[in-house]
Amino acid sequence: MMEFMRELKDLPAPPLPEGLGERILADRAAGVRPVLPSGDAPVTVRVRPVFAAAVAAAVVALLGLEQIWSRRTDVRQPSVRSLAADPFFFPQQAFAQAPGWTPPGPKFALVSAGDGSRLREGRWRYWAQTIGLGGEIARTVTVQRSTLGGGPAWLVVNRIKGPYSWTNVDSVWMDRATLSPIRLRRHLGRTGFTTLDFGTDSLTSTLDLPSENRKERATRPLPPGPRALVLPSSSKLVYLLLGTLPLNLSWEGSFYMAPPRMIDDRLHYGSWNLRVIGEGTVSVPAGTFECWQVLLEDWGSPSHGSTWWVAKRGGWVVRMTSPTSQWPDEVLLSHEPRP
Repeated sequence: MMEFMRELKDLPAPPLPEGLGERILADRAAGVRPVLPSGDAPVTVRVRPVFAAAVAAAVVALLGLEQIWSRRTDVRQPSVRSLAADPFFFPQQAFAQAPGWTPPGPKFALVSAGDGSRLREGRWRYWAQTIGLGGEIARTVTVQRSTLGGGPAWLVVNRIKGPYSWTNVDSVWMDRATLSPIRLRRHLGRTGFTTLDFGTDSLTSTLDLPSENRKERATRPLPPGPRALVLPSSSKLVYLLLGTLPLNLSWEGSFYMAPPRMIDDRLHYGSWNLRVIGEGTVSVPAGTFECWQVLLEDWGSPSHGSTWWVAKRGGWVVRMTSPTSQWPDEVLLSHEPRP
């Protein structure tokens, strides 16, 4: 992977438009991930349906050949799926991070705990149309009582199924009373899994890829300062936590956010800043709900955030819109409470 990155940097490229470099550096210093302009005038790119179908077929064929190769040979090559788990696949450049750059800190008072007594067992099903992935996303969030290390816990399973049989599964164990994360396990298909273990003052990240005989582990200190909730960025625990907080028209709060893997020490804790900006009635396939409207600012910038509608009765998220996401509008299809 490192060789690939070196070759990528050596590829010829046209000169930057005048002033673009300065604007990028200014945005980085402000903590903004810029959407780069393509020129003085907008350019419309038309992709023929036949070409798009050919590209999709090539991706599916590549994944299939990778599976056949891994089963029929004794040579352990890095699998296609394991690229997503490689720390070098997410360099600072991918997040528009200049050397030495760190994400902005929390804007509001840190949330130290949720109210576990307000959480209920059940299953929530969500749906979204994707942009760029060529299909639909089906998300299922399941909550059930469990134990971990001999103590009571909540187990939250976040399963996403996308186009071309793509599936992503996160399992998170949380303290039964405070809803503080205890352990996150992200499944990487047949390749392996990553784990985050949350201690009292540190976080341990483990990458385990048995198919490649690869295992890495690193421990990082938790953010300094008062005790606060640190949430895995990929687990969507905010879906559930918002319903356990005392929301009102003046509520605001911040959480720390940990990337799903902390082995690469160039990655930093970020923050999620949330505030209630209104209320209203929202209709989705699951029904009509009276909701709080909550703005979530990602990486400290309102332009890179999302808006969540949280049901006043029940406390679950019924709709989420995010203009910069690959699925900009996610809605609740159904909720099945567990008796």
